[in-house]
Amino acid sequence: MTTTMIRACKEGILKRDSAETASVGEVEEAVDGLKDSVDEFLDRIDGSALSGKDERRLHVLRHIVADVERVGDQAVNIVVRAEKLMAKGRVLSAAAANELGDMFDRAIELYQLSLVALEAEDIAQARRAFDLEKHLDELETRYKANHVARLESEECDPEAGILFVEILHNLERIGDHATNIAGDVLVIHPAAD
Repeated sequence: MTTTMIRACKEGILKRDSAETASVGEVEEAVDGLKDSVDEFLDRIDGSALSGKDERRLHVLRHIVADVERVGDQAVNIVVRAEKLMAKGRVLSAAAANELGDMFDRAIELYQLSLVALEAEDIAQARRAFDLEKHLDELETRYKANHVARLESEECDPEAGILFVEILHNLERIGDHATNIAGDVLVIHPAAD
């Protein structure tokens, strides 16, 4: 569900499609409800009756539920910014739109990889997620620098540029939550560190 939210953000911003951005809020309500239900379910499990590894899994699941919900929150933050862009008639420069599309793609790739690593409890994939997160951080830094250069050469709308930088940061935060999930795979298998 949260991956769908991120994709809808991307489509909404890059195609200026308010139907896509509106769908994010609807899905967020479902994500919040599911988080509450999963939390209640996990709270009913007696960790002392579990093996050490299963007790670590239970602990990890509690963290992951929060990270997944926070990814949804970041998607909502992106939508707020996208709606400001559209409501004010602001347009990203072609270069900014390309960079934002790339940042979305890398954030989605990292998030999906972390979920796959979790589902399979795949240590190698979890470690790969950490490498992808470093790349995402580097992209955020590079794209912010590119933005400053575009501002200096008056190639972009300053107000749209502020929203661009904020969205880059939201995508980087999605990457942080994804690596939290990948890191939790290593908690389940502590000897793999």
